[in-house]
Amino acid sequence: MRFIQSYTRTHEYKFLPAYCRYLLEQRLDAFSRQQLVLAREAGLPALRLLTRLSDEQLVELTKTSMREYLEMLSRDQATELIALSLERWKADQLEIIGKFDLVAEDIYLLNYIRGRAFHLFIPEFTTDLATALDLVDELDSFLTGSTTAAANTYIQLLKDHIARNEAELLEAQQIAHMGSFELDLRTGKSRNSPEIYRIYEIEPGLGMDNFMKFVHAQDREKVEQSMAGALETGAYESEFRFIKDGKVKYIWSQGIAVYEDGRPVTIRGTIQDITPRKKAELELLEKTLALERSNESLEQFAFVASHDLKEPLRKIATFTDMVLVREAGLSEASRRLLEKAHQAAVQNGRMIDDILAYSTLIQWEERQRTPLTDIIREVLEVLELAVEEKKATISFDDLPAARVVPAQFRKLFQNLLANALKFSRPEVPPRISITHSWLTSGEVKLHSLPPADRYLQLCVADNGIGFHPEAGEKIFGLFSRLHSKKEYEGSGLGLAIAKRIVHNHSGMILARSREGEGATFTIILPQ
Repeated sequence: MRFIQSYTRTHEYKFLPAYCRYLLEQRLDAFSRQQLVLAREAGLPALRLLTRLSDEQLVELTKTSMREYLEMLSRDQATELIALSLERWKADQLEIIGKFDLVAEDIYLLNYIRGRAFHLFIPEFTTDLATALDLVDELDSFLTGSTTAAANTYIQLLKDHIARNEAELLEAQQIAHMGSFELDLRTGKSRNSPEIYRIYEIEPGLGMDNFMKFVHAQDREKVEQSMAGALETGAYESEFRFIKDGKVKYIWSQGIAVYEDGRPVTIRGTIQDITPRKKAELELLEKTLALERSNESLEQFAFVASHDLKEPLRKIATFTDMVLVREAGLSEASRRLLEKAHQAAVQNGRMIDDILAYSTLIQWEERQRTPLTDIIREVLEVLELAVEEKKATISFDDLPAARVVPAQFRKLFQNLLANALKFSRPEVPPRISITHSWLTSGEVKLHSLPPADRYLQLCVADNGIGFHPEAGEKIFGLFSRLHSKKEYEGSGLGLAIAKRIVHNHSGMILARSREGEGATFTIILPQ
């Protein structure tokens, strides 16, 4: 008798290798510590064997094993990793823990803990919803395959080691909501663990033909093809819907074929109820689609509303200006009131423009490799009158080319430079500098940025009035103002627009300042 151990979908992953490389290079310590926390929360039995070790020793032990684990996954060697782990286990080559020290609950809880730890760091790796969902599927595929392989190995070890009781495995299956089965291909009869019947909500002795009647009609052919494929490849895997008493469950099933005299006689594997995860994914997809539709409606509304709102404001500004020019006999009080009405109309028109600019910033516009120096020069032409009026000095180093949306980055630099000019100190000519530097992944490890070969850091520094350090985050809020409109004009949207542009480019923007000592805005972009 021989086992064909071919775990499908545990190779050629699209996102898993890059994610594991990110964890290995940037989050290994945090990833290892998180697993220790989760292991204690879940009550992992194996921890009882390691009480003589301190927390730091446990973390270092975890880091050592995770380093090889993540390294192999980053090279897309999931199948080899599973095989290597099982061989070490069967050869009693586990670190510190002996071959028969593990109990069944350890098998299921260990991959459950790793899965939770993997999921926690996904938002740091990517902000793209589709990528995150695909990555979750790949992780679940790998961990389910790993659990299935370990469970089958454990069952074989139990048979070879009578001192262990099969009840431990059944108890662990109940905890993990995973059942095991052994289908005899010659008779069509199946030996199932109790958890199988709890998951399917069926009674023993149903039979394969009757079982298939409960499989969703659209999924029956897929299940039958998977079973037939197992006879050729030695591996079985299927995801299907199971309907019982009007209740739909999503089931993940995976197994391997057992051969006798060169012929497959048994399929041995596990099933898991993945309904909660599938429902969560569907709800998330529905909410995402609804949000996209809402965003499209809001953009259309903002465009139409801005046009309809600006038209009467233009008329107010025009008519008040005409009255001020033509009516020479106006009293000083009337003239002041008309001037205020004119200024209010102009200011509200600008605010509407800024609201429209903010609401229509699109994240998925095509990025182009663009020399940032060219963008700065274009912005300086727009701000030429303000620069001359303030007698400002604006310098910039040999800025590199970067993959950006040119129109958005022109708006970004224009807002930052206009902000620096506006908040200059009285009687002190503004001095503004724009510099750049390159950062490694290790230098940005404290920030939630997607992985990249390197990061471009841009700094816009001025010698203006500055602001209190505690306001560093507040100033990026919508309509956020640190000063009254009488002191400084503006809509309070300039820096909010700047932040959204940077986020559209998967980067981050920080503000650092002290009152009276100028301000520095730092932008970090993955390249």
